[in-house]
Amino acid sequence: MVAGISPDLSNLESVRREFIIATAKYGCVDILVNNAAVWNRHGKFMEIPVDEWKTYFDINVMGAVYCTRAALPGMVERKYGRIINVASVAGVYGIYSMSHYSATKGALISFTKALATSLPHPTVGMIQISLRMPTLPSWRWKPVKVLGARFSGKASLGL
Repeated sequence: MVAGISPDLSNLESVRREFIIATAKYGCVDILVNNAAVWNRHGKFMEIPVDEWKTYFDINVMGAVYCTRAALPGMVERKYGRIINVASVAGVYGIYSMSHYSATKGALISFTKALATSLPHPTVGMIQISLRMPTLPSWRWKPVKVLGARFSGKASLGL
């Protein structure tokens, strides 16, 4: 069964509460997809308010950390689970007009790699997908198969 939750990702207690509700209703969490992000503001570095940087980090990075902390203990206990972090090529290359977004996606990529090397059981795994905006019109996208899932556009996979 696929189920989604919608906590306030910037709030650890909100995430914990939603996970308790979801596991009571649906059972264990086998696969966690950290896909939530804010990204819709463009501007030069000095034009982006510090509060906005904090919001981006609270949601894009800490939201993934909080959800991972909520899901991982059950995965380790069952000796099975997958955590998929959806990043962006902005985290690899940086986008000049989105320094705050790029920084959060770079942090998410590093978080994924660091946690993947330290997981206590080999059947619990981390997957990081870095997507990019396509340069072709949507009608020219070709499906790309990545680990049995289908994506439109181009994707790069890193562990």
